[in-house]
Amino acid sequence: MNFILDENVPSILKKVLREEGHDVSTLKDLDLSQLVNGELAKFAMDRNKISITFDADFTQLKNETRQKLKVIYFKFKRSNPELANNLLKKHLKTCLGFLRKPGIVTIAEEDITFLRS
Repeated sequence: MNFILDENVPSILKKVLREEGHDVSTLKDLDLSQLVNGELAKFAMDRNKISITFDADFTQLKNETRQKLKVIYFKFKRSNPELANNLLKKHLKTCLGFLRKPGIVTIAEEDITFLRS
């Protein structure tokens, strides 16, 4: 699978995904650090990439955008790279199963949910 990591995502997640054999880019890698959420969403959709973010705004994008977007959203009270790393390792296969079609997977400390757009 192809992933793009939002600028708020810890670099350790890039390593985890690459170790699993996935293609992973960050906004910094692509010299796109200035993209706002809507632009990042369009960029990811146009390239069939799954976006990974800690930004709740991705769950609030326009409906026509959400209908095409594939997102893994980490919902934590504060950024915790180690927790995100552990939860991504634990739930990656489930996330990929959900995201065969557009939607938003939310990973929280307690659970994982999927919202089909």
